[in-house]
Amino acid sequence: MDNLKLSKEEIKAIKQGFAYKSWNRKRGFVILASLIWCFGGIALIHINNVTSAIYSIGLVVCLIALFHSVIIVCWKCPACKEKLPSKDVCGGTATVCMPILVKNCPYCRADLTQQFKVKK
Repeated sequence: MDNLKLSKEEIKAIKQGFAYKSWNRKRGFVILASLIWCFGGIALIHINNVTSAIYSIGLVVCLIALFHSVIIVCWKCPACKEKLPSKDVCGGTATVCMPILVKNCPYCRADLTQQFKVKK
Protein backbone atom coordinates (compact mmCIF):
# COMPACT_ATOMS: atom_id res chain seq x y z
CA MET A 1 0.00 0.00 0.00
CA ASP A 2 2.87 2.34 -0.46
CA ASN A 3 3.54 4.64 -3.39
CA LEU A 4 7.02 3.16 -3.75
CA LYS A 5 5.63 -0.22 -4.88
CA LEU A 6 3.92 1.28 -7.92
CA SER A 7 5.55 2.03 -11.24
CA LYS A 8 5.52 5.53 -12.73
CA GLU A 9 2.87 4.46 -15.25
CA GLU A 10 0.61 3.10 -12.48
CA ILE A 11 0.98 6.30 -10.41
CA LYS A 12 0.16 8.38 -13.49
CA ALA A 13 -2.92 6.22 -14.20
CA ILE A 14 -4.15 6.57 -10.61
CA LYS A 15 -3.68 10.35 -10.68
CA GLN A 16 -5.68 10.50 -13.92
CA GLY A 17 -8.47 8.38 -12.42
CA PHE A 18 -11.75 9.76 -11.14
CA ALA A 19 -11.08 9.19 -7.42
CA TYR A 20 -7.83 11.17 -7.29
CA LYS A 21 -9.03 13.95 -9.61
CA SER A 22 -12.21 14.36 -7.57
CA TRP A 23 -10.27 14.57 -4.29
CA ASN A 24 -7.76 17.01 -5.71
CA ARG A 25 -10.46 19.23 -7.26
CA LYS A 26 -12.47 19.44 -4.00
CA ARG A 27 -9.38 20.16 -1.95
CA GLY A 28 -8.18 22.84 -4.37
CA PHE A 29 -11.57 24.53 -4.52
CA VAL A 30 -11.92 24.76 -0.74
CA ILE A 31 -8.37 26.04 -0.29
CA LEU A 32 -8.85 28.66 -3.03
CA ALA A 33 -12.21 29.80 -1.67
CA SER A 34 -10.77 30.06 1.84
CA LEU A 35 -7.81 32.10 0.67
CA ILE A 36 -10.04 34.45 -1.31
CA TRP A 37 -12.30 34.95 1.70
CA CYS A 38 -9.43 35.37 4.16
CA PHE A 39 -7.51 37.93 2.12
CA GLY A 40 -10.31 39.44 0.06
CA GLY A 41 -12.60 39.98 3.02
CA ILE A 42 -10.09 41.91 5.09
CA ALA A 43 -11.63 45.15 3.79
CA LEU A 44 -14.88 44.20 5.57
CA ILE A 45 -13.17 44.63 8.95
CA HIS A 46 -12.65 48.33 8.36
CA ILE A 47 -16.21 49.21 7.26
CA ASN A 48 -18.18 48.68 10.49
CA ASN A 49 -18.97 46.17 13.25
CA VAL A 50 -21.62 44.29 11.26
CA THR A 51 -19.32 43.56 8.33
CA SER A 52 -16.55 42.68 10.77
CA ALA A 53 -18.87 40.09 12.34
CA ILE A 54 -19.76 38.75 8.88
CA TYR A 55 -16.05 38.40 8.09
CA SER A 56 -15.44 36.56 11.37
CA ILE A 57 -18.32 34.16 10.73
CA GLY A 58 -16.99 33.60 7.21
CA LEU A 59 -13.56 32.75 8.61
CA VAL A 60 -15.10 30.15 10.92
CA VAL A 61 -17.03 28.65 8.00
CA CYS A 62 -13.83 28.56 5.90
CA LEU A 63 -11.91 26.82 8.68
CA ILE A 64 -14.67 24.24 9.10
CA ALA A 65 -14.75 23.64 5.33
CA LEU A 66 -10.96 23.25 5.24
CA PHE A 67 -11.05 20.86 8.19
CA HIS A 68 -13.81 18.82 6.58
CA SER A 69 -12.37 18.64 3.07
CA VAL A 70 -8.68 18.28 3.81
CA ILE A 71 -8.68 16.30 7.04
CA ILE A 72 -11.94 14.38 7.46
CA VAL A 73 -13.02 13.56 3.92
CA CYS A 74 -9.60 13.01 2.38
CA TRP A 75 -10.18 10.80 -0.60
CA LYS A 76 -12.89 8.22 -1.06
CA CYS A 77 -13.59 5.32 -3.37
CA PRO A 78 -16.03 6.41 -6.10
CA ALA A 79 -17.80 3.03 -5.95
CA CYS A 80 -18.32 2.29 -2.24
CA LYS A 81 -17.63 5.78 -0.77
CA GLU A 82 -15.27 4.33 1.86
CA LYS A 83 -12.16 6.27 2.85
CA LEU A 84 -9.10 5.19 0.94
CA PRO A 85 -5.73 4.84 2.69
CA SER A 86 -4.01 8.08 3.57
CA LYS A 87 -0.97 9.17 5.51
CA ASP A 88 -0.55 11.88 8.09
CA VAL A 89 1.94 14.42 6.73
CA CYS A 90 2.02 16.89 9.63
CA GLY A 91 1.79 14.64 12.66
CA GLY A 92 0.57 15.58 16.09
CA THR A 93 -2.74 17.37 16.44
CA ALA A 94 -2.57 19.22 13.10
CA THR A 95 -3.18 16.30 10.78
CA VAL A 96 -3.35 16.75 7.04
CA CYS A 97 -3.98 13.59 5.09
CA MET A 98 -2.43 12.88 1.75
CA PRO A 99 -3.55 9.89 -0.28
CA ILE A 100 -1.55 6.73 -0.39
CA LEU A 101 -1.87 5.77 -4.03
CA VAL A 102 -3.40 2.34 -4.52
CA LYS A 103 -4.68 0.78 -7.75
CA ASN A 104 -7.74 -0.87 -6.19
CA CYS A 105 -10.03 0.03 -3.31
CA PRO A 106 -9.19 -2.19 -0.31
CA TYR A 107 -12.92 -2.56 0.48
CA CYS A 108 -14.68 -3.23 -2.84
CA ARG A 109 -11.66 -3.78 -5.14
CA ALA A 110 -12.84 -1.09 -7.58
CA ASP A 111 -10.24 0.03 -10.10
CA LEU A 112 -9.06 3.54 -9.12
CA THR A 113 -7.40 4.14 -12.46
CA GLN A 114 -10.79 4.51 -14.19
CA GLN A 115 -11.49 7.85 -15.85
CA PHE A 116 -15.20 7.95 -15.04
CA LYS A 117 -17.28 7.48 -11.93
CA VAL A 118 -18.25 3.90 -11.20
CA LYS A 119 -22.03 3.36 -11.23
CA LYS A 120 -23.21 1.08 -8.48
